[in-house]
Amino acid sequence: KIGQLSFIRHAIAKANGPGFFSTSNRVLSPIEGGLSENESKAKSSWCSLDLIDSLLKLGSNEDTNSSVWEILRLGLRTDPEMLLFGLIHLRHQLDTPVGKELLGMLVPQVYWDFPATKELIQRIWMDKTKREEFLMDSLAMETTLNRGFTHKALEIILSLEGGLDKFLQYNKELVFTVELAVAAADLAGASAKKAFGGGLEIWLKSQIQKLQQPFVTACMKFLHRAKEAAAIPSPEVSSALFGVLFESTALMSPQSAEELQILY
Repeated sequence: KIGQLSFIRHAIAKANGPGFFSTSNRVLSPIEGGLSENESKAKSSWCSLDLIDSLLKLGSNEDTNSSVWEILRLGLRTDPEMLLFGLIHLRHQLDTPVGKELLGMLVPQVYWDFPATKELIQRIWMDKTKREEFLMDSLAMETTLNRGFTHKALEIILSLEGGLDKFLQYNKELVFTVELAVAAADLAGASAKKAFGGGLEIWLKSQIQKLQQPFVTACMKFLHRAKEAAAIPSPEVSSALFGVLFESTALMSPQSAEELQILY
């Protein structure tokens, strides 16, 4: 296996023109432009799902793990977009130790480099299978890990057709949804108002009516984080958020109502 991996690494690093792996059974069409260091070398290799799948399987073996990572680092350096796109297609690998670690490296690298990576993100979004859901989950994950990513996430979402409308209905990570809504209200103007169905207050009221205490809890967590980070929303947005929450105390737990008074 070590010998095979050495051959694979050599084939990727030294490929000239159409690569050895472009003839495999499962090949994705390349992403033009973006972050690739070398169009002919990197993309002909990392378009191969068979290559990525085989490497991730071998990476689970202690004897071959370090050799696999030597090869994956070539992909991280030369064509992270294609490597991420391939990994998304291999959903069975996303929960493996190597898949998770690789994903944790690729997502910030590719998302922070938007709009250079716009074509990839558009391709993921336009795929109405589980890959659209992946984009929503991974943007929420990156924003949760790094609050400084919120504005970049909003920039990406606003570039997607119907993106803000869909993300405002995202219920897996409600704190992310609240944070996104606040950023949109502050920065996105008319497009945000349309997505809110008329304004931030209307959207907040509808979410509280629909989700009740879980959404209230998410609003509280957002306000705590904003206070700790000294990143208080604009006066208009703060007024809308606190105003709707105070109007909705009947739908809150007594603890949340008391917490709201303290935060205010």
